[in-house]
Order: sequence, then C-alpha cells, then structure tokens
Amino acid sequence: LYHLVKEQHFIRDIHILYSFRKRREILSRDENDPGCLENRQYVEVAHKLGVSVDEVRRVVTNWIFEKPLNYLAACIYPGVKDLFSLLMRNKVKIGIFSDYPGRSKLKALDLYADVVICATDENVDRFKPHPKGLLVTAKELGIPVKSCFFIGDRDDKDGECARRAGMPY
Repeated sequence: LYHLVKEQHFIRDIHILYSFRKRREILSRDENDPGCLENRQYVEVAHKLGVSVDEVRRVVTNWIFEKPLNYLAACIYPGVKDLFSLLMRNKVKIGIFSDYPGRSKLKALDLYADVVICATDENVDRFKPHPKGLLVTAKELGIPVKSCFFIGDRDDKDGECARRAGMPY
C-alpha cells in the first residue's frame, strides 16, 4: 500500500510540474500586465488541478528549485567559470536575468554576478520574451542597454527578449 500511495504522489507531482511549466509558457505569451506573476503562476495551476496553492509551491520548490542544485555543478557548460573569472578580472559587470530565481543556482555553481534579476521579481513581473527584465538588469548594473551583451540558450525566448530590449545577443 505504501508503494502505491508513494507512486500516486509521484504521478501527481509530475502532473503539477507539467501544468506549472505549461502555465508559465502561456503567461510568457501574455503581453498584458500579469498582476503579481510570482503568485499567479501557482494560483492558476492550483485552481486548474484542484489542489492547494501550498501544494503546488511545495512540489515546484522541491523539484525545480531545490533538488537540481545538487547536480548543477556537474552540468555546467565548459568554459563558463573561465568566462566569469575573465570578466571579473577585467572589471566587467555581470548581470543575470532569468525566468527562474538564480541566486541559489549561482551559489551551487560557485559563480558570482553583480546583479541577479528574476522575471517574477516585483519590479519585473514579466517572463521572457518581454524585455522588461533585461531593461531592469541593465539599469541595476548602471550600464546602457546597447553596451550590454545577453547570452542565452533559446532564441525564441532569450534572443527575442534581447531584440525587444535593443540589446546585443
């Protein structure tokens, strides 16, 4: 019975995670003011699935924000640490803008950034490809947008975000 219950919880967790990621994709295409994106992403999934907001937060925190941290260092792209070191030695400011919180990821990777901005921060409240996060990041760094360079791995999100912000990518 224990294994059956555990399996049902695991399947429910996968369904919550799938719904959470899908909802974020939908919210990223919404150009209107999302109104407290940080909370809305959980509330909408909870409502759709008929579970509590706390349950959605617990599952997402566990599987997306916490568990992967133990494996990040093994997955870092070759040369990233060298790039960060080179930038720091040359006093080039580093800003991170992500749709997900980045501070714990940077710590797990033993990397440093001058500014770390998340799409769900109150002063951004927009997912990529909306440019607001990059504009806030540049402003926090004190660097003109055109003097920044954005590195990302998805042209449809990162590239489009940079193009909309007028930032080289």
